[in-house]
Amino acid sequence: LWANERDKLGAAGRAAVPQEGWAAWVPDWLRNNYSYNPKTLKRYENCWSAVFEFIVEHGIPAPRQLEYRHANEYVTWRTGKKRNRGTKITHNTAVTELKVLSRIMREANRRGFADANPMYQLGLKRINVKHAPDITPEEIEKHRTALVRYPEWMRVCFEIAIHHGCRLMETQVPMDR
Repeated sequence: LWANERDKLGAAGRAAVPQEGWAAWVPDWLRNNYSYNPKTLKRYENCWSAVFEFIVEHGIPAPRQLEYRHANEYVTWRTGKKRNRGTKITHNTAVTELKVLSRIMREANRRGFADANPMYQLGLKRINVKHAPDITPEEIEKHRTALVRYPEWMRVCFEIAIHHGCRLMETQVPMDR
């Protein structure tokens, strides 16, 4: 969303946007400060995309207009949304996104775009989530049978995952190793 808004402005329009406007500096700041880890950068960009949607929808043109009350409004707004796959956005996702916003606001404060950081130390806590049940032996056998028609590396990853409780991403080993 934020990239589209900035791109719609074009070169002439960007010059008309006040320097402290969100789209004028946040995307570049994220790339400059978090490109050392592509996964972190992607996570922060995703958080920013959701936060920016809220900012646009609530008419907050610059960091100076962001207030403490927006944090609680954000949690309510965000948890009322659904992901593309149809699942509900959780409280913990909203809290994580507000932590990213707090970092952005800290930078806005440093740049003189805000007098304070109203997102600092909000006191919002993560909620303990129920853990997924263990996979039953029947389910394991069903997966093993289904994986027979897939490449060997997928079967290896599955075996590692069920014995270590890892996510698929954590079991991927480069083939040259």
